This record gives sequence, C-alpha cells and structure tokens, in this order.
Amino acid sequence: MTPEVIEDLAYQGQEMPQGLNAAQQMLFQSFRRLYAYAKLTHMPLEQGKREKLALLREYEKRSAQVVHMEKTWAMWQRIEAAANRYGAERTLENADAFVQAVYGVGRKEKPR
Repeated sequence: MTPEVIEDLAYQGQEMPQGLNAAQQMLFQSFRRLYAYAKLTHMPLEQGKREKLALLREYEKRSAQVVHMEKTWAMWQRIEAAANRYGAERTLENADAFVQAVYGVGRKEKPR
C-alpha cells in the first residue's frame, strides 16, 4: 500500500487496514494523529506540510529497515533449514547446501 493511500485512509478516519507492515502501521497512526491535531489546534498549513514531510522521511527509513529485517529473517530460516538437513543426514550435498545458505556461494569447480 502506498504512503498516499495510507494518508488518505487516515485522513478519512478509516480503520487501519489489515496486512500493513510495521512501518506502514506507524505511518498510518502518525497521519491519523497529525490530522487530528491539526484540526484540533487549527495548525498553520506550512507547519502541517513540514510535519507531513518529516513523517514521510521517517517512513522511508523505517520501510528500508523493515525490508532489511525481512531479508535477514529469511536468511536465518534458510540457514536453519540447511543446518537441520545436514544434522539429520551428513552428506556432501547437504554440506554444500549449508555453505550456500550461509555464504551464498556454491562449491568451486576444480580446474581441469
């Protein structure tokens, strides 16, 4: 879901959508609070624009962190699965698969 759609839903007072990642949830809640506060205090438009920009910048950072965290989690799952296969059946193929999971490289071919 794009930041623009998230902002629109928050502005309209809609319920937070299901399936948002942590960065998207934070953005939705932040927009909801920003719009409620702006309405309550009659916040100047320029201040609202600055704060919206700050929210979007923070969202971009958090979004990149979420992507990194998801990739790291997937890497550890691959490593654990490969380690379990090797632990259950100690074969050269399973050892190669473990090295591939850990280092992302396969076995080097011997020169002929």
